[in-house]
Amino acid sequence: VNAWYTIDISLTPVLINPVYGATNKSIGSFYGAPRDNGKRSHEGVDIFARKGTPVIAPTDGVITRVGVNTLGGKVVWMRDLKRRHSYYFAHLDSQMVQPGLRVYQGHVLGLVGNTGNAKKTPPHLHFGIYQSGSKDPLHYIRQMEAAVSTLPNDTAFHQKPLRTHPRTSLLRAGPSSSSVPLEDPC
Repeated sequence: VNAWYTIDISLTPVLINPVYGATNKSIGSFYGAPRDNGKRSHEGVDIFARKGTPVIAPTDGVITRVGVNTLGGKVVWMRDLKRRHSYYFAHLDSQMVQPGLRVYQGHVLGLVGNTGNAKKTPPHLHFGIYQSGSKDPLHYIRQMEAAVSTLPNDTAFHQKPLRTHPRTSLLRAGPSSSSVPLEDPC
């Protein structure tokens, strides 16, 4: 018995955008950009929005710190226990969480502002990801453009069909070996 199938691999963000209602176009300053005449580099992305727009938890986690500092102004730190990342939310107009609070994806952490060294800039959220140093958040929150998802699958690049045998292949309902095996199609 021959069965033909297509495997679709797509890039999707792991986290939701931490600014409620924000899109890719809301991101206006990128990771690695020079700051303070090249003395340091930008360790996050800036997501622009109207002052008072809710800043939300991009995933489930625990609030580890809430405070104020010179660069970030009013800030919140959140720990993602699943990925072992720390998320940094800066330039907040107000903070709406306390250390130790367990939060879930979409929980309001604070409101977009322009505190700290952003006093003379339009309101925005500085969002940083840390795990043994800083990481570029863009790959975690950026949605792929619609044009990419509308392209048809092109299977012509294969030199020859890939063949599996039902006695040696086990198709599962999910991407893990602990996922339930699907019934034998034969």
